[in-house]
Amino acid sequence: MSAPSRDYVLGHDPEELARLERQAAIYGRATRQLFEAAGIGHGERVLDLGCGAGDVSLLAAEFVGPEGAVIGVDRAAAAIATAQRRADARGLCQVRFVESELEALSLDPVDAVVGRFVLMHQPDPVRALAHAAGCVRAGGIVAMMESHLTALAAGWHSWPHSAAYQRLLDAMLPIIVAAGGRIDMGLQLRRTFLAAGLPEPALEVHATPAGTEAPGMVRYMADSLRSMRPAAERLGVPCPSAAGIDALEREMLADAARPGAVFNGPVVVTARARRG
Repeated sequence: MSAPSRDYVLGHDPEELARLERQAAIYGRATRQLFEAAGIGHGERVLDLGCGAGDVSLLAAEFVGPEGAVIGVDRAAAAIATAQRRADARGLCQVRFVESELEALSLDPVDAVVGRFVLMHQPDPVRALAHAAGCVRAGGIVAMMESHLTALAAGWHSWPHSAAYQRLLDAMLPIIVAAGGRIDMGLQLRRTFLAAGLPEPALEVHATPAGTEAPGMVRYMADSLRSMRPAAERLGVPCPSAAGIDALEREMLADAARPGAVFNGPVVVTARARRG
């Protein structure tokens, strides 16, 4: 499910799957808070859309415990293989991963469907969410997290202002748009839930300001652009060379080392509702 019929901008190679693990460290707390607020509980069955390397599924396993079940679905075989290896290494017998398009997935009703950064890459987010919600029992949970990349504006993405970070964003966002991604999906979640026939969702916004953790944030953003380079080449969108991204990363790290410096990663919005 992580890749629509158009180009999936980040790919599924080993470097990208490793980047997803670093992403989990940044957004793990917000995802945990979403699951807690949504009420995902012990013994429940959870479907994770566009599971990638499995980080969201592994977190969901903590909430449902050994008596519950987590099913992660992704269309990329490499992602599924990585996710299953990680679950097996942790002895999480309640977690399994399925290679499938969402529309082709067949399973018994689940108690919750969750997803992180998946709707923004769908050709029709409303249709995708409605289909996913159809897998949830009446009264079950729909809980999604999406980024709102347009919030990374000058004056917010860094202090003091990092010109290198701005150049990275100026390169990154057009690639996502050209691939069919939505860089403002976060604040579209309310409309998407309602258009998908779900009740009014509860919304929360999470920022990720990094001070001493800024080097990790810088690497995450630089690696995101690195993962996008093949898509940029296919789509004919300008993108810095590998050496150019390395130089941007070094300049951003120097900026992050300035006294009192703060770097913000992508702002995320969470939405949760119970299916009627």
